[in-house]
Order: sequence, then structure tokens, then C-alpha cells
Amino acid sequence: SERDPEGRVFAPLADAYRRAGQIPEAVRLLNDGLARLPDFVPGHVVAAQLYVEQGLGEEAGLAARRALELDPDNAEALYTLATTTFEYDRAWTEAAALFRRAIALDPDYAQGITWYCVFLYGIGRWREAVPWCERGVELDPLGVNALASLREALFLVGDYEAGLRANSRALAV
Repeated sequence: SERDPEGRVFAPLADAYRRAGQIPEAVRLLNDGLARLPDFVPGHVVAAQLYVEQGLGEEAGLAARRALELDPDNAEALYTLATTTFEYDRAWTEAAALFRRAIALDPDYAQGITWYCVFLYGIGRWREAVPWCERGVELDPLGVNALASLREALFLVGDYEAGLRANSRALAV
């Protein structure tokens, strides 16, 4: 269109559809946009995030790696790759290194910090996870995933009262 002559608006629009749960429309936009602009990093990042959320680990890893080939310092792609490396490849040492690099690049990316919290409690580092989960909630106070992750971490360390408060906040959102 005249307002977007290079056609790059597909990535934020697909991301909005992803966040709204309109997955088929997000996928359609991403497929069309990346076919036209195969080197557009934000498109690959949104695709990777969508694939993680849909449980498509291999596709998420490929999309995140493509984004990192084009922009090696893209923190969102690093967080997403770290998550797929942990959840699907079960390569914990590699995932930890990817998370550390992502945090160094962008310590304020709420979704990534929440993923790191989940990583930590997923590998049994429960007490270490709690402050990261709290940071995720601080960055995204209305984020259901951040609140649910905090609840889980608090339950795992035995702080059931605080966990129930986090649960109540998540249910209220």
C-alpha cells in the first residue's frame, strides 16, 4: 500500500494476530511477508515466537536461527532460540549460554525474562528462578504467563501463600 510501500508491516500485524490468538491469520501474513522479504529479521522473529507457542520446536529453532544469521545480536531471537534449545533439544548448557547472551543484550524483554524463569525452575534451580519470575512480572504486570510462572516458582520453593497471591492476580487478568 502507499502507507507501507516496502510491505514490512506484516511482521507487527502478524505479531498482533499471534497475541490475539488468531493463529491462522498470523501464519498467513508471515508466510506471505517472508516470501516477499526473506531477509526481514522481525518477520523471522515473530515466526519463531509463534512456533514456540504452537509447540513447533523445530520450526521455531529454524526461524530463530535464520533471524540470528541476519542479525546476530537480536535479543528476541536469542531468547526464542534459548527456549527452543531448552524445551525441545534439552541442551541445557547451550540454552543457559543463549539466555545469558540474550539478557546481556536486552535485560528488559519481559517475555524473554519469563522464559528464563521457566528455564531455571525447569532445571531445578527453583530459588534462583523466583527473582527472575518477579522481574518478568515487574516488566509485564498484566502478563498471565509471567504471573503463572511466578506462581509455579513460588510453589516449588514452598511459598504457597505468595504463590496463591500470584495465582489470584493471574486469574484476575
